[in-house]
Amino acid sequence: MKKQTAIPTTTYNYLEDLIQNNNREWFNEHKGRYVDAKEDFKEFVSQLFNEMSKVDNVAEFKIFRIYRDVRFSKNKEPYKKCFSGYIT
Repeated sequence: MKKQTAIPTTTYNYLEDLIQNNNREWFNEHKGRYVDAKEDFKEFVSQLFNEMSKVDNVAEFKIFRIYRDVRFSKNKEPYKKCFSGYIT
């Protein structure tokens, strides 16, 4: 595992592009960028989790899906504009 201290700029660039093009066609055309960005975020959170486990009792981390549930929302954009998750 490579040592990473921050989320790479390419991940932020992907999210900025997603904000401008929040539709299924664009997302599917750039699926490879999404996979890379999600992996970068997952690696960052994994390293954060490992550092936190040195000083605290942490059990697990989860990364949320990027797909939004639009069934009952006025905002019908299909994708979230960020990566997110939690550490317990």
